[in-house]
Amino acid sequence: MQYFPVVIMEREPILESDLSQLSIKNEEMKLIEDLPYELLWEIFDRTPESISNIRLISRLFKSLVDEYALSRKCMRLVDYVQFNFESGNARAMSVVINIEERFKNLFELRFKLRNPDIELTRRLQRADYGVTLGYFLEFNVVNDQSYLMLLRETMGESLKTVIVNENSNFNQAKSSFVSAFLEDVHFDKLQCQFNYLSEQKFTFLVNLMANGNLRKLHLMVEYVTLADPVESLVRLSSLATTISVTQLSVNGLAEDALLFFGKTGFNWAPTFIEMMNRRCDKLNVHSDYAQFMQKDHADLLKEKLPKIKKKIWFCTSCECYEDKFEYTENGSEIKYVKCNNFERFLSVKHLLRVGE
Repeated sequence: MQYFPVVIMEREPILESDLSQLSIKNEEMKLIEDLPYELLWEIFDRTPESISNIRLISRLFKSLVDEYALSRKCMRLVDYVQFNFESGNARAMSVVINIEERFKNLFELRFKLRNPDIELTRRLQRADYGVTLGYFLEFNVVNDQSYLMLLRETMGESLKTVIVNENSNFNQAKSSFVSAFLEDVHFDKLQCQFNYLSEQKFTFLVNLMANGNLRKLHLMVEYVTLADPVESLVRLSSLATTISVTQLSVNGLAEDALLFFGKTGFNWAPTFIEMMNRRCDKLNVHSDYAQFMQKDHADLLKEKLPKIKKKIWFCTSCECYEDKFEYTENGSEIKYVKCNNFERFLSVKHLLRVGE
């Protein structure tokens, strides 16, 4: 280990002019300290990267910053929180909390004030991604409940996105933990990937959507074992304004299969139309088996969607037309385009939403 000498600087005599300036600074600081709490907290909201330095100004500011950091009304810090259902262990999970780099000091202060246990703190790993930071923790959903609730309090009561990745090891203990962790937390977007979408997992998904008061859902599935996939999608369209559904490729299934959301060779056009007549006004459908959208299905979408009495945005994987086309009907742009060498899409978008 290399050591460096401590250099003690000789103190210069204090001049009368210095005392005068120090007096003025103390008076200015007193004026700042006398500001209403609401105004001080607004300052803290605007300067999260400087929160550690502000805390060192005085004992009063240390107390004010700590009170602010512990408040549930503190500004939104978290970009997304991701839950990974680890395979091979019925109780093992991991969580990743992603924040902007400028919120690092405030987030870590919130965690430190709530959690004085240094050993527990060491389990929380941090990765620097440049403009963002990721905090990673592996845990046991049964044994680590109290510690994880501290992390939950640190996170705050609102965030942008919740991500759930299920790796064929979904069970009641894990789903109950995620639900409890996100209780009373408001988030804008939910992104879920399921290897097998069962009734139990669908109920878990619906409950998360209802509790989070979200606007956007991105759902990715391989196998779907729901009793009624059609009604299930329609139900989701009543819970979010923006929905994206992706049918992932299934191992061993031919590329020309007509598969989407657990049904093969099914006409999904009436379902998509019904969804757009609910709360949902933006629907993005993608399938690794794009031939599921057959020509008569696509023709029905072109006919019916422009007649819906709201500003909709719709796009689906589609390979049923030979040539691209683009035209306007009833205030909507109807377009068939080849985006790259492999994928083609049919879209119906209100003219005011074409740029989205």
